[in-house]
Amino acid sequence: MMKKINRLFSAFMIVLCIFLTACGSSASSTPVGSYVLDKVSAEGESDAAEQFEMMKESGLSATLDLNEDGTGLLNMFGTAINVTWNKDAKTIGIYGQDLEYTFENKAFTFTWDNTKLEFTKAEE
Repeated sequence: MMKKINRLFSAFMIVLCIFLTACGSSASSTPVGSYVLDKVSAEGESDAAEQFEMMKESGLSATLDLNEDGTGLLNMFGTAINVTWNKDAKTIGIYGQDLEYTFENKAFTFTWDNTKLEFTKAEE
């Protein structure tokens, strides 16, 4: 009888570990969290990256906070902008524009006004 209980307990623990592992990997595929602007590039404008570096050196930064409910806040060098985002459509809404985004390797990237913005997940 004790062997059966041990086997059942072991089987239960294996199933529980698999379940918890699956839950953990789905959480990492969602962009919920805080990000810091890391890279800027613009088509046709070679000085976009230089301007970004000058702003960083001046102590200005840009952050993006995405909430689980599909809302968020984009802080562009002191200007706070409310945003919405949709995981299924992979869009972020800024000033009524729905912009496509990519989310890979903890980087949240989208193009706004011909400027590509890459935000990197902030350390927790």
